[in-house]
Amino acid sequence: MDLTCVEDLLLTLLKYPLLGVQIIGYVPLTMTLQSPNQITTPSKLKSTPTKSLQFRFFTIPVLSQLFLITSFFLVLFLFVSVEQQRDEFNQYSKLSTDMIIISVMSMISLINAMGNRLYGFVTVRGTLTFWHVHCHQLEKISKIWTQQEVMDLYGKQVRVQFRWTVLFLLLPVCTMLSVDLIIAEVFGVSTNASVLKMLQDHDIGLMWGMIFWIYLTYSHTLLSNWVTGFVKIYNIVLACVIKEVETMTMKSDDFVTLNKIDEITQAYDVILGLVDYFNATLSVRLVGEVWINILWILGCIYMSLASYKMGEFGTMLTNLLASGMAMKTLYTYGNEGENLEQNRITLVKRLCNVKGNNLGHVGLEKVNQEIKKLLLHF
Repeated sequence: MDLTCVEDLLLTLLKYPLLGVQIIGYVPLTMTLQSPNQITTPSKLKSTPTKSLQFRFFTIPVLSQLFLITSFFLVLFLFVSVEQQRDEFNQYSKLSTDMIIISVMSMISLINAMGNRLYGFVTVRGTLTFWHVHCHQLEKISKIWTQQEVMDLYGKQVRVQFRWTVLFLLLPVCTMLSVDLIIAEVFGVSTNASVLKMLQDHDIGLMWGMIFWIYLTYSHTLLSNWVTGFVKIYNIVLACVIKEVETMTMKSDDFVTLNKIDEITQAYDVILGLVDYFNATLSVRLVGEVWINILWILGCIYMSLASYKMGEFGTMLTNLLASGMAMKTLYTYGNEGENLEQNRITLVKRLCNVKGNNLGHVGLEKVNQEIKKLLLHF
Protein backbone atom coordinates (compact mmCIF):
# COMPACT_ATOMS: atom_id res chain seq x y z
CA MET A 1 0.00 0.00 0.00
CA ASP A 2 1.49 3.35 -1.04
CA LEU A 3 1.68 6.54 1.04
CA THR A 4 -1.41 8.23 -0.42
CA CYS A 5 -3.53 5.15 0.25
CA VAL A 6 -2.27 4.94 3.84
CA GLU A 7 -3.12 8.60 4.45
CA ASP A 8 -6.54 8.10 2.88
CA LEU A 9 -7.15 5.08 5.13
CA LEU A 10 -6.01 6.90 8.28
CA LEU A 11 -8.26 9.87 7.49
CA THR A 12 -11.18 7.49 7.05
CA LEU A 13 -10.47 5.82 10.39
CA LEU A 14 -9.82 9.10 12.24
CA LYS A 15 -12.73 10.92 10.62
CA TYR A 16 -14.67 11.56 13.84
CA PRO A 17 -11.74 12.51 16.13
CA LEU A 18 -10.54 14.91 13.41
CA LEU A 19 -14.04 16.35 13.04
CA GLY A 20 -14.16 16.96 16.80
CA VAL A 21 -10.93 18.98 16.96
CA GLN A 22 -11.90 20.85 13.78
CA ILE A 23 -15.21 21.90 15.35
CA ILE A 24 -13.52 23.25 18.47
CA GLY A 25 -10.71 24.84 16.44
CA TYR A 26 -7.75 23.03 17.99
CA VAL A 27 -6.61 21.55 14.66
CA PRO A 28 -7.31 24.06 11.85
CA LEU A 29 -6.62 21.56 9.07
CA THR A 30 -8.91 20.47 6.26
CA MET A 31 -9.48 17.10 4.67
CA THR A 32 -9.17 17.59 0.91
CA LEU A 33 -9.49 15.34 -2.13
CA GLN A 34 -6.26 15.00 -4.05
CA SER A 35 -6.13 14.76 -7.82
CA PRO A 36 -6.99 11.19 -8.81
CA ASN A 37 -4.07 8.84 -9.17
CA GLN A 38 -4.01 7.05 -12.46
CA ILE A 39 -3.57 3.32 -11.87
CA THR A 40 -2.92 1.20 -14.89
CA THR A 41 -4.20 -2.36 -14.86
CA PRO A 42 -4.05 -4.99 -17.60
CA SER A 43 -7.75 -4.51 -18.29
CA LYS A 44 -8.50 -0.84 -17.71
CA LEU A 45 -7.38 2.57 -16.51
CA LYS A 46 -8.82 3.31 -13.08
CA SER A 47 -8.87 6.70 -11.31
CA THR A 48 -8.89 6.75 -7.51
CA PRO A 49 -9.33 10.08 -5.67
CA THR A 50 -7.66 10.05 -2.26
CA LYS A 51 -8.09 12.16 0.86
CA SER A 52 -5.28 14.30 2.24
CA LEU A 53 -4.90 16.52 5.33
CA GLN A 54 -3.80 20.05 4.48
CA PHE A 55 -3.90 23.63 5.73
CA ARG A 56 -6.15 25.80 3.58
CA PHE A 57 -6.77 29.36 4.77
CA PHE A 58 -10.09 29.96 3.03
CA THR A 59 -11.96 27.06 4.62
CA ILE A 60 -14.67 26.89 7.28
CA PRO A 61 -12.45 25.38 10.04
CA VAL A 62 -9.94 28.22 9.69
CA LEU A 63 -12.19 31.22 9.01
CA SER A 64 -14.77 30.32 11.67
CA GLN A 65 -12.13 30.06 14.39
CA LEU A 66 -10.39 33.25 13.28
CA PHE A 67 -13.75 35.01 13.51
CA LEU A 68 -14.37 33.53 16.96
CA ILE A 69 -10.94 34.51 18.30
CA THR A 70 -11.15 38.02 16.85
CA SER A 71 -14.66 38.55 18.23
CA PHE A 72 -13.67 37.30 21.68
CA PHE A 73 -10.70 39.63 22.02
CA LEU A 74 -12.70 42.54 20.59
CA VAL A 75 -15.49 42.03 23.14
CA LEU A 76 -12.91 41.61 25.92
CA PHE A 77 -11.19 44.85 24.90
CA LEU A 78 -14.49 46.76 24.80
CA PHE A 79 -15.54 45.35 28.18
CA VAL A 80 -12.26 46.33 29.86
CA SER A 81 -12.35 49.79 28.26
CA VAL A 82 -15.91 50.48 29.45
CA GLU A 83 -15.17 49.21 32.97
CA GLN A 84 -12.08 51.41 33.20
CA GLN A 85 -13.98 54.49 32.04
CA ARG A 86 -16.72 53.88 34.60
CA ASP A 87 -14.16 53.00 37.27
CA GLU A 88 -16.23 49.96 38.17
CA PHE A 89 -13.45 47.43 38.71
CA ASN A 90 -13.57 48.27 42.44
CA GLN A 91 -16.95 46.56 42.69
CA TYR A 92 -15.29 43.18 42.16
CA SER A 93 -13.48 43.53 45.50
CA LYS A 94 -16.90 43.42 47.18
CA LEU A 95 -17.86 40.06 45.69
CA SER A 96 -18.32 37.02 47.91
CA THR A 97 -15.68 34.30 48.05
CA ASP A 98 -17.90 32.00 45.98
CA MET A 99 -18.28 34.55 43.21
CA ILE A 100 -14.57 35.34 43.17
CA ILE A 101 -13.65 31.65 42.81
CA ILE A 102 -16.32 31.11 40.14
CA SER A 103 -15.09 34.19 38.25
CA VAL A 104 -11.48 32.99 38.40
CA MET A 105 -12.43 29.50 37.20
CA SER A 106 -14.50 30.97 34.38
CA MET A 107 -11.58 33.16 33.31
CA ILE A 108 -9.18 30.20 33.38
CA SER A 109 -11.63 28.19 31.26
CA LEU A 110 -11.87 30.97 28.68
CA ILE A 111 -8.10 31.41 28.59
CA ASN A 112 -7.70 27.66 28.07
CA ALA A 113 -10.31 27.64 25.27
CA MET A 114 -8.84 30.59 23.39
CA GLY A 115 -5.26 29.61 24.15
CA ASN A 116 -5.73 26.19 22.56
CA ARG A 117 -7.26 27.77 19.46
CA LEU A 118 -4.35 30.19 19.11
CA TYR A 119 -1.91 27.36 19.79
CA GLY A 120 -3.55 25.37 17.00
CA PHE A 121 -2.79 28.14 14.50
CA VAL A 122 0.74 28.74 15.78
CA THR A 123 1.66 25.04 15.62
CA VAL A 124 -0.22 24.13 12.44
CA ARG A 125 3.04 23.24 10.63
CA GLY A 126 4.08 21.04 13.53
CA THR A 127 0.70 19.31 13.50
CA LEU A 128 1.06 18.59 9.78
CA THR A 129 4.57 17.26 10.35
CA PHE A 130 3.25 15.03 13.15
CA TRP A 131 0.59 13.70 10.80
CA HIS A 132 2.95 13.11 7.88
CA VAL A 133 5.48 11.29 10.08
CA HIS A 134 2.76 8.86 11.14
CA CYS A 135 1.63 8.35 7.55
CA HIS A 136 5.18 7.68 6.35
CA GLN A 137 6.04 5.30 9.18
CA LEU A 138 2.77 3.36 9.09
CA GLU A 139 3.13 3.00 5.31
CA LYS A 140 6.29 0.94 5.93
CA ILE A 141 4.32 -1.68 7.86
CA SER A 142 0.95 -1.33 6.13
CA LYS A 143 0.91 -5.05 5.31
CA ILE A 144 0.61 -6.04 8.95
CA TRP A 145 -2.20 -3.69 10.09
CA THR A 146 -4.42 -3.04 7.06
CA GLN A 147 -6.43 -6.26 7.17
CA GLN A 148 -10.16 -5.58 6.97
CA GLU A 149 -10.99 -7.08 10.38
CA VAL A 150 -8.35 -4.91 12.04
CA MET A 151 -9.69 -1.79 10.36
CA ASP A 152 -13.25 -2.67 11.34
CA LEU A 153 -12.21 -3.14 14.97
CA TYR A 154 -10.28 0.14 15.08
CA GLY A 155 -13.09 2.04 13.35
CA LYS A 156 -15.61 0.68 15.85
CA GLN A 157 -13.47 1.71 18.83
CA VAL A 158 -13.07 5.25 17.49
CA ARG A 159 -16.78 5.64 16.69
CA VAL A 160 -17.91 4.36 20.10
CA GLN A 161 -15.51 6.69 21.91
CA PHE A 162 -16.66 9.69 19.85
CA ARG A 163 -20.36 8.93 20.43
CA TRP A 164 -19.89 8.66 24.17
CA THR A 165 -18.03 11.98 24.18
CA VAL A 166 -20.80 13.70 22.23
CA LEU A 167 -23.38 12.22 24.62
CA PHE A 168 -21.47 13.63 27.59
CA LEU A 169 -21.42 17.02 25.85
CA LEU A 170 -25.17 17.01 25.21
CA LEU A 171 -26.10 16.01 28.76
CA PRO A 172 -24.97 19.32 30.38
CA VAL A 173 -27.03 21.28 27.83
CA CYS A 174 -30.11 19.18 28.60
CA THR A 175 -29.71 19.36 32.37
CA MET A 176 -29.02 23.09 32.38
CA LEU A 177 -32.18 23.81 30.39
CA SER A 178 -34.55 21.23 31.85
CA VAL A 179 -33.86 20.28 35.48
CA ASP A 180 -35.08 23.51 37.13
CA LEU A 181 -38.09 23.59 34.80
CA ILE A 182 -39.01 20.00 35.72
CA ILE A 183 -38.63 20.75 39.45
CA ALA A 184 -40.91 23.78 39.16
CA GLU A 185 -43.54 22.38 36.80
CA VAL A 186 -43.72 18.71 37.81
CA PHE A 187 -42.94 18.82 41.53
CA GLY A 188 -44.30 22.32 42.15
CA VAL A 189 -41.18 23.41 44.04
CA SER A 190 -40.58 27.15 44.02
CA THR A 191 -37.15 28.11 42.74
CA ASN A 192 -35.36 31.31 41.81
CA ALA A 193 -33.04 29.63 39.34
CA SER A 194 -31.77 32.03 36.67
CA VAL A 195 -32.11 29.36 33.98
CA LEU A 196 -35.79 28.89 34.87
CA LYS A 197 -36.37 32.64 34.61
CA MET A 198 -34.60 32.60 31.26
CA LEU A 199 -36.96 29.92 29.96
CA GLN A 200 -40.06 31.59 31.38
CA ASP A 201 -39.07 34.99 29.97
CA HIS A 202 -38.01 33.46 26.63
CA ASP A 203 -34.59 35.07 26.94
CA ILE A 204 -33.12 33.55 23.78
CA GLY A 205 -29.95 35.62 24.01
CA LEU A 206 -29.05 34.25 27.44
CA MET A 207 -29.87 30.72 26.32
CA TRP A 208 -27.53 30.94 23.34
CA GLY A 209 -24.93 32.50 25.61
CA MET A 210 -25.05 29.43 27.86
CA ILE A 211 -24.82 27.07 24.90
CA PHE A 212 -21.88 29.10 23.56
CA TRP A 213 -20.20 28.83 26.97
CA ILE A 214 -20.59 25.06 26.90
CA TYR A 215 -19.13 25.00 23.37
CA LEU A 216 -16.12 27.07 24.42
CA THR A 217 -15.30 25.19 27.61
CA TYR A 218 -16.91 21.75 27.89
CA SER A 219 -16.08 20.71 24.31
CA HIS A 220 -12.39 20.72 25.26
CA THR A 221 -12.83 17.02 26.01
CA LEU A 222 -12.98 16.31 22.24
CA LEU A 223 -9.20 16.80 22.15
CA SER A 224 -8.77 13.49 24.00
CA ASN A 225 -10.37 11.60 21.08
CA TRP A 226 -7.81 13.02 18.65
CA VAL A 227 -4.78 12.40 20.87
CA THR A 228 -5.74 8.88 21.93
CA GLY A 229 -6.66 8.04 18.33
CA PHE A 230 -2.93 7.73 17.60
CA VAL A 231 -2.29 5.66 20.74
CA LYS A 232 -5.08 3.33 19.61
CA ILE A 233 -3.20 2.88 16.32
CA TYR A 234 -0.08 1.85 18.23
CA ASN A 235 -2.14 -0.64 20.22
CA ILE A 236 -3.79 -2.03 17.10
CA VAL A 237 -0.42 -2.59 15.40
CA LEU A 238 0.99 -4.25 18.52
CA ALA A 239 -2.10 -6.47 18.67
CA CYS A 240 -1.43 -7.48 15.04
CA VAL A 241 2.21 -8.22 15.90
CA ILE A 242 1.11 -10.35 18.86
CA LYS A 243 -1.27 -12.24 16.58
CA GLU A 244 1.54 -12.92 14.09
CA VAL A 245 3.81 -14.18 16.87
CA GLU A 246 1.04 -16.44 18.19
CA THR A 247 0.58 -17.83 14.67
CA MET A 248 4.29 -18.67 14.51
CA THR A 249 4.16 -20.32 17.92
CA MET A 250 1.18 -22.51 17.02
CA LYS A 251 2.60 -23.85 13.74
CA SER A 252 2.57 -27.63 13.95
CA ASP A 253 5.34 -28.08 11.38
CA ASP A 254 7.68 -25.94 13.49
CA PHE A 255 8.60 -23.82 10.48
CA VAL A 256 9.07 -20.07 10.77
CA THR A 257 10.67 -17.96 8.04
CA LEU A 258 13.22 -15.26 8.72
CA ASN A 259 11.16 -12.93 6.53
CA LYS A 260 8.27 -13.19 8.97
CA ILE A 261 10.58 -12.36 11.87
CA ASP A 262 11.93 -9.38 9.93
CA GLU A 263 8.37 -8.20 9.30
CA ILE A 264 7.50 -8.41 12.99
CA THR A 265 10.76 -6.73 13.97
CA GLN A 266 10.17 -3.85 11.56
CA ALA A 267 6.60 -3.36 12.82
CA TYR A 268 7.73 -3.15 16.42
CA ASP A 269 10.62 -0.82 15.56
CA VAL A 270 8.23 1.52 13.74
CA ILE A 271 5.81 1.61 16.67
CA LEU A 272 8.66 2.12 19.11
CA GLY A 273 9.85 5.09 17.05
CA LEU A 274 6.34 6.53 16.83
CA VAL A 275 5.80 6.21 20.58
CA ASP A 276 9.09 8.03 21.24
CA TYR A 277 8.12 10.71 18.71
CA PHE A 278 4.65 11.02 20.26
CA ASN A 279 6.16 11.49 23.73
CA ALA A 280 8.71 14.02 22.49
CA THR A 281 6.04 16.02 20.66
CA LEU A 282 3.07 15.88 23.03
CA SER A 283 4.42 15.01 26.49
CA VAL A 284 4.42 18.61 27.75
CA ARG A 285 0.94 19.23 26.41
CA LEU A 286 -0.37 16.01 27.95
CA VAL A 287 1.02 17.01 31.36
CA GLY A 288 -0.77 20.32 30.93
CA GLU A 289 -3.95 18.48 29.96
CA VAL A 290 -3.80 16.42 33.14
CA TRP A 291 -3.50 19.54 35.31
CA ILE A 292 -6.21 21.36 33.37
CA ASN A 293 -8.61 18.47 33.88
CA ILE A 294 -7.77 18.22 37.59
CA LEU A 295 -8.45 21.95 38.03
CA TRP A 296 -11.64 21.57 35.98
CA ILE A 297 -12.85 18.75 38.23
CA LEU A 298 -12.18 20.73 41.41
CA GLY A 299 -13.68 23.91 39.97
CA CYS A 300 -16.84 22.21 38.72
CA ILE A 301 -17.40 20.46 42.05
CA TYR A 302 -16.99 23.77 43.87
CA MET A 303 -19.37 25.52 41.47
CA SER A 304 -21.91 22.73 41.87
CA LEU A 305 -21.85 23.28 45.65
CA ALA A 306 -22.28 27.02 45.15
CA SER A 307 -25.17 26.38 42.74
CA TYR A 308 -26.83 24.10 45.29
CA LYS A 309 -26.67 26.84 47.94
CA MET A 310 -28.32 29.26 45.51
CA GLY A 311 -31.03 26.78 44.50
CA GLU A 312 -29.68 26.42 40.96
CA PHE A 313 -30.24 22.67 40.71
CA GLY A 314 -29.89 22.49 36.93
CA THR A 315 -26.58 24.32 37.06
CA MET A 316 -25.49 22.10 39.95
CA LEU A 317 -26.14 18.92 37.95
CA THR A 318 -24.51 20.45 34.87
CA ASN A 319 -21.31 21.16 36.79
CA LEU A 320 -21.29 17.65 38.25
CA LEU A 321 -21.61 16.22 34.73
CA ALA A 322 -18.81 18.53 33.56
CA SER A 323 -16.54 17.22 36.32
CA GLY A 324 -17.50 13.69 35.24
CA MET A 325 -16.44 14.55 31.68
CA ALA A 326 -13.03 15.66 32.92
CA MET A 327 -12.70 12.44 34.93
CA LYS A 328 -13.57 10.45 31.82
CA THR A 329 -10.90 12.35 29.86
CA LEU A 330 -8.25 11.50 32.46
CA TYR A 331 -9.40 7.88 32.43
CA THR A 332 -9.16 7.79 28.61
CA TYR A 333 -5.56 9.04 28.64
CA GLY A 334 -4.56 6.62 31.39
CA ASN A 335 -6.42 3.64 29.93
CA GLU A 336 -4.83 3.90 26.48
CA GLY A 337 -1.38 4.21 28.03
CA GLU A 338 -2.09 1.17 30.20
CA ASN A 339 -3.25 -0.79 27.13
CA LEU A 340 0.05 0.04 25.43
CA GLU A 341 1.99 -1.28 28.41
CA GLN A 342 -0.14 -4.44 28.57
CA ASN A 343 0.43 -5.11 24.86
CA ARG A 344 4.18 -4.73 25.40
CA ILE A 345 4.12 -7.28 28.24
CA THR A 346 1.99 -9.67 26.18
CA LEU A 347 4.38 -9.39 23.23
CA VAL A 348 7.34 -10.25 25.48
CA LYS A 349 5.54 -13.36 26.73
CA ARG A 350 4.61 -14.48 23.21
CA LEU A 351 8.14 -13.97 21.90
CA CYS A 352 9.51 -16.04 24.78
CA ASN A 353 7.32 -18.90 23.56
CA VAL A 354 8.64 -18.79 19.98
CA LYS A 355 10.50 -21.98 19.16
CA GLY A 356 11.46 -23.70 15.96
CA ASN A 357 14.31 -25.78 14.60
CA ASN A 358 14.23 -23.94 11.28
CA LEU A 359 14.89 -20.59 12.88
CA GLY A 360 18.56 -21.32 13.18
CA HIS A 361 21.06 -19.23 15.09
CA VAL A 362 20.23 -16.01 13.19
CA GLY A 363 16.49 -16.32 13.74
CA LEU A 364 16.79 -17.07 17.44
CA GLU A 365 19.21 -14.18 17.83
CA LYS A 366 16.70 -11.81 16.24
CA VAL A 367 13.94 -13.00 18.56
CA ASN A 368 16.20 -12.54 21.60
CA GLN A 369 17.13 -9.03 20.43
CA GLU A 370 13.45 -8.11 20.17
CA ILE A 371 12.79 -9.39 23.68
CA LYS A 372 15.66 -7.30 25.05
CA LYS A 373 14.41 -4.27 23.13
CA LEU A 374 10.91 -4.71 24.53
CA LEU A 375 12.24 -4.95 28.07
CA LEU A 376 14.33 -1.79 27.73
CA HIS A 377 11.71 0.51 26.17
CA PHE A 378 8.22 1.88 26.89
